[in-house]
Amino acid sequence: MDILGLGVSPPEPSWGRMLVAQSQSWGAQVASALSFLMIAIFAFSSSDIISRKT
Repeated sequence: MDILGLGVSPPEPSWGRMLVAQSQSWGAQVASALSFLMIAIFAFSSSDIISRKT
C-alpha cells in the first residue's frame, strides 16, 4: 500500500519497510530458516515415535 501512497505516514513503521530493513541482514534469514528446519525435523520425528507406539 505504501507504493500507491495509501500507507502510513513516513515516521510510522510498516511491514514493507520492516521487511526491506531485515532483508539486508542475512544472519536473521539464516537463523529463521534454521529454526524452521529444526521445528519441522522435530515434528516429523515426534510423529514417527508416536506412530510406532500405537
